[in-house]
Amino acid sequence: MAKKNKPDENFLRKHGQTFAFNAHEFDAFEKYCKKYKVANRAKFFRETIMAAVLKRFADDSTLF
Repeated sequence: MAKKNKPDENFLRKHGQTFAFNAHEFDAFEKYCKKYKVANRAKFFRETIMAAVLKRFADDSTLF
């Protein structure tokens, strides 16, 4: 019988965040998801937000 690997505690998603859209933002997001066939919205948010965070860190580190 194969032994199951225990997930690394550092990669478990335990910290949730909640935010709200206004009507115009929500409509735009809905259209985007439909047009670009975004199936997993949570993954989309994580990847988009983390890309912005990592870019800012990279940009800031080149200043000095």
